[in-house]
Amino acid sequence: MKAINRYNYEEFFFLYVDNELDGERREAVERFVQENADLSVELDMLMRTRMLPDDGIVFTNKDNLIRTEGDSINETNYEEYFLLYIDNELSSAKRQEVETYILQHPRLQDEFILLKQAVLQTEIVRYQNKEELYRREPRRVIRLKPWRMAAAARASCWSAAAATPQSRPRSTRRSTATPS
Repeated sequence: MKAINRYNYEEFFFLYVDNELDGERREAVERFVQENADLSVELDMLMRTRMLPDDGIVFTNKDNLIRTEGDSINETNYEEYFLLYIDNELSSAKRQEVETYILQHPRLQDEFILLKQAVLQTEIVRYQNKEELYRREPRRVIRLKPWRMAAAARASCWSAAAATPQSRPRSTRRSTATPS
């Protein structure tokens, strides 16, 4: 990695804050900040954006977060399986598993029936005159008249003349002193 300087210090500051530098590079950043005191404020601001993990927050059922292919329907995921069943997104084996689960848990049968009733059937609407629905606009062609083209050419010449630097005219005054 290259040496730290005023042109690349931001990259080093970010790596420093994220604790991604080895010991030697960390010391180099610290020396750089001592030599360039005006940048210490920037490093301090970046350090304050750092979030430290809160060890007080613990999730006890981490195993529930991992899904394996062999997952089966249970009390924690039956709603998802019901929706997948209704949307016809399950394999035939999984569909059979959902049906068996519903039969084994009569209290969930009403919920499953309500979900099935909430599905809207596809409605086919046919309109006889489809061509009326398409909007067609005639193509507009803007033609430049000769006087407009001349005006555009004149304007571009004026802008080009205004953009070029003018040289000072030479003095036409002659020296009146006579050579001696």
